[in-house]
Amino acid sequence: MHGEKELPHHCVGYGRNAPDIGQDHCPGHCARDIRAASERGIHVVYCTGRAVPELKLYFDMVPMMRYAVCSTGALVYDRVEKHCIDRRPVKSEMAAALAETAKRYHAMPHILTDDETIVAADDVTHMKDFHAGIYQPMFERITRKVADMAEEARHLTSIGKVNIYFRSSEDCHACYEELRTLPCPLRCRRRLH
Repeated sequence: MHGEKELPHHCVGYGRNAPDIGQDHCPGHCARDIRAASERGIHVVYCTGRAVPELKLYFDMVPMMRYAVCSTGALVYDRVEKHCIDRRPVKSEMAAALAETAKRYHAMPHILTDDETIVAADDVTHMKDFHAGIYQPMFERITRKVADMAEEARHLTSIGKVNIYFRSSEDCHACYEELRTLPCPLRCRRRLH
């Protein structure tokens, strides 16, 4: 882990769907189970594709949860010490290329950094067009809105992940075919909502 502090050996991973977080939702049995594990010396590690800013409310609901693996593994965060333990960043040039390609497909790029989550101002107002309407209230609250995602990416240094939301499966697959030769991990996933 790049010579930084290692996580305790008694850990268990836990994940919740991001829409649940956006709806300020943590079922009582989940919080109870996390508390019980914590009392037995087991660190429950939250594992998610979300960025740290998107988890602040969730951390408030389960304060005994210290660690989180965020941005689909690109960042390990210690919420007590409020710092990153480990990261696997996306280069700014790569994020800019992803955003430029997304724009050609009229898609919505979403950049997650260590400290914030960033979207284009003109995309966040109609996320249902990208089959991501369930996230819109959360994105309206927590994202930083910018005019040009590719230009913004060129100035960032701590990019953990780039999501791209598409209007259609066809656009998603066509964009994936265009991007799949890039030296970065890609996943094309169909949204169900």
